[in-house]
Amino acid sequence: MPAPAKVEEHVRQADPGSDVGIGMNDGSLMEFNTWRVMNSELLQAGLVASWNNHETKTCGVLWWGPSTAGLDQVREEAARRGIKFVVRSAKYSPADLDGVVQVLLGASKDLLALGFDLSSLSGRGGEHQGVRLTGRAVGEPGEVNACYLPEDLARRVQHHVIKLPGVAGVIEPEDVLVEYGHYSY
Repeated sequence: MPAPAKVEEHVRQADPGSDVGIGMNDGSLMEFNTWRVMNSELLQAGLVASWNNHETKTCGVLWWGPSTAGLDQVREEAARRGIKFVVRSAKYSPADLDGVVQVLLGASKDLLALGFDLSSLSGRGGEHQGVRLTGRAVGEPGEVNACYLPEDLARRVQHHVIKLPGVAGVIEPEDVLVEYGHYSY
């Protein structure tokens, strides 16, 4: 029986798009993430968002501001565990993004009046540098236009959002993503 690495390589050669082996790094990345949570004060100064790439055994962070001793300690811990640690400069501070999210949460009725039913909102997640509004189009009250979000509606929502006090001048228009989606409970 071949060793797992050989099996993984064989499957990748047969099907380059296969996700076989992606989970092989899950344990070490999850243990590292647990360590980061237990030592969260090390990253409080500038962490905007983080993400993992299990296939490449990489943990990445968007970081606001200068490097700190805490960030250096996290980088050293990642290296000790054989994890590639990538730091990218964040375009917006955590406080700016959190403030924009609060403004947008308060504007959900305005968005509904435009015909956009806001389902979710994120400002500090993954590699996207900005805010992401996810929702669906509505026609008459309660009537949902399922399966897509018309481009003109997405543009109207984006233009409305970037003019709101607390958003205008804080975030660039291209960093406001408006996408189709909704969540069922």
